[in-house]
Amino acid sequence: WDKESADSVDGLPVFETYLAHSGEMRSGSLALAALLQPLAGELTAYVRERYNCPSATMCHALLRRYLPNERRVHPTHYDQHAFVTAVVALNPADYEGGLYVQTEPRLSTRFYPLLEPGDVLLHSY
Repeated sequence: WDKESADSVDGLPVFETYLAHSGEMRSGSLALAALLQPLAGELTAYVRERYNCPSATMCHALLRRYLPNERRVHPTHYDQHAFVTAVVALNPADYEGGLYVQTEPRLSTRFYPLLEPGDVLLHSY
């Protein structure tokens, strides 16, 4: 886990690990990467069709942790560098908050999608 790098959103330690970076699987996480590959293939095919982009590829895959005495929040931000972001729910019963959707520029339209373990939510900026 990277505990040293500063997050681009708030400058705090990231507490994340990359499974893939710049399209290449990371050797330090080969077991997790092996689990990721079938999902990445299915998601890539879906993104290519849904977003009408036959050349779309997976660029990065990472895990981020939020433990007591480490990072507990990640401020509101846009994934401006990503064409499409996939969020996979691992343990949604263990936390409150997370990814939210806001359909208009009013806080009253904000809601948190209900995700079950293994659910995937795609979004784009």
